[in-house]
Amino acid sequence: MAIEVNPLRPAQPSVVDGQRNKDNTVTHPGLSDGSTVNARGAETVTVTHAAENLRQMEKAVADIPVVDAQRVALVRKALLEGTYKVDPERIASKLIQFEKTLL
Repeated sequence: MAIEVNPLRPAQPSVVDGQRNKDNTVTHPGLSDGSTVNARGAETVTVTHAAENLRQMEKAVADIPVVDAQRVALVRKALLEGTYKVDPERIASKLIQFEKTLL
């Protein structure tokens, strides 16, 4: 037994569904967020100032390197020279602090 699956098509806006605007967009009653749909069915959305700020912050954070290359170089140099000191008390304290955040 074969089942035929038809691809979904986006709903085409019409004047019956909403109100046609001067810029050839249709405002639908179901789009209460202020967005509109153009006559070809593509939705347009106005981005708020807060959303634009968030996008800019995300871009700025993405440009920050994940690894502190200078710190890595200092630790590498100390390891090679044999001067790197391990503080077991600090390591234990950080492990306990991390485990508490998981609870």
